[in-house]
Amino acid sequence: MEDAYRKQCRFALLSFLIVLFLTHLAPVFYFIPQLTKGYIFGFPAHYFITLVVGWIGTMIFYWFYIQISEKIDQEIDETSGAAFEAEQGKKPAGAAKAPGGAR
Repeated sequence: MEDAYRKQCRFALLSFLIVLFLTHLAPVFYFIPQLTKGYIFGFPAHYFITLVVGWIGTMIFYWFYIQISEKIDQEIDETSGAAFEAEQGKKPAGAAKAPGGAR
């Protein structure tokens, strides 16, 4: 079960870094100034690329994020359900009752 939680944490951190890169493209235009000289659909290229990658690219990435995250959550549910059932099987039959009984 801990492996699934570790996988979820790693995936969340990696996803954070990917989204951070997708939404903060300004340094790319600083390092590659040729991208700022053209036009796409009448918009300066660096504006258009930022909008497309920052908005549409992020939405596409989040679709994949949701799919993978659901699989990890199902794995966690399956392992935690099995762990819960194993724990319930270890307790004595009367352990679930309150001490002294209800009056």
